[in-house]
Amino acid sequence: MNELPDIDTVIGRIFKSYGGKEKFFRATDARLAEFNALWNQDINTMGRVLRSHLIVEYYMTAFIQKNNPNLGSIDETNIGFAQKVDLIGDNNFLIHELIPGIRRINRVRNRLAHNLSEVVNEDDVRNFRSISIYWAMREESEKRRVTPLGKEPLDIYDHFAQFVASTFHNAASDESKYWSEAFIPK
Repeated sequence: MNELPDIDTVIGRIFKSYGGKEKFFRATDARLAEFNALWNQDINTMGRVLRSHLIVEYYMTAFIQKNNPNLGSIDETNIGFAQKVDLIGDNNFLIHELIPGIRRINRVRNRLAHNLSEVVNEDDVRNFRSISIYWAMREESEKRRVTPLGKEPLDIYDHFAQFVASTFHNAASDESKYWSEAFIPK
């Protein structure tokens, strides 16, 4: 086994490779600043996007399992969020109407994963607003609330995800038939 050179020799070689001590510190300071810019960003935003995505996926999985008992455990497979959306089917009117927004939740999470400073934007909000059943429920809920719902894009994303997750949660429950029956034209 080769013996490592002493630390002063290593440092001298590194400084030389960089073209001098000052250039070494400029380069490492720049890399540290770049790293810290990502590390020290707003974790509240990241956390809310990730929490929303995870909880929607959790209840979406429960819904798929309940409605496809012969499918087996989805948790033991390697299918991702987008593939789970494809398994939702169209036997539940309300959930079927939410699919464009569910796909948008995944798109926002994917943007965050590939660009760590990505946030929810106005295009995302337009997508959620275009889902008439959600927006009507949101506006009706707003009339009854003591504390108004947030109007920032991240607030709307978060609220939509709550709506979706709770809809999946209800649809996977034993009482789901009441909800399904409520949307059947009489």
